[in-house]
Amino acid sequence: MGRPARRASRFDLSISANQAKLDLVDQLEEVADHAGVSLTHLALAFTISHRGVTSAIIGPRTIDQLEDLLKGADVETQRRDARSDRCDRRAGAGY
Repeated sequence: MGRPARRASRFDLSISANQAKLDLVDQLEEVADHAGVSLTHLALAFTISHRGVTSAIIGPRTIDQLEDLLKGADVETQRRDARSDRCDRRAGAGY
């Protein structure tokens, strides 16, 4: 038995709260499109860019999903490293 059968109310679009969640996802897709990234990459970047986050728990079900998530993590890691390098240069750090 799948989730829709076990928790039918969560998938009922006649419930305004469920429709509101889908509307928010549509807005997030627009943000991701504007940034030139996939929604999964946007979500991963959002998660790992916060200083308080030491790791992100991901749950891919397929190798393709895992490879896509790793690409997104790699992009964010490269951007974070570039920001750190710029900060180090501004501060005159010569490690």
